[in-house]
Amino acid sequence: SVRRGGWAECVESLGGQAELQEEPEPSSTPVRDPDDAYLVALSEAADALIVTGDDNLLSAGLTPPAVTPTELLHRIWQTGSREERPPHNS
Repeated sequence: SVRRGGWAECVESLGGQAELQEEPEPSSTPVRDPDDAYLVALSEAADALIVTGDDNLLSAGLTPPAVTPTELLHRIWQTGSREERPPHNS
C-alpha cells in the first residue's frame, strides 16, 4: 500500500497531465457492461489507460489496457525516480 500522503501526491502530480478530449466515436470493442462502452471509446481515442478496479474492464484485453491503481503506480515509479516505491505484489 501507499501511505495516505503518497496517494495525494500522486493524484496532484497527475492533475497537470489532464487533457480535454472531443466526444469519441463509439468503440467497436465489445464490453460486458454497456455503461463502460463510452469509457473504452474515450480511452481508445485518447490512447490512454483506464485506471479501475472493475474486473470486467481489467479482463477485457483492451488496447490501451485497463490497469488497477496499484499497477498505475508501479508504471509511474518504473519510469520515474521516487524515493518511496510501492511494495511488489505479484
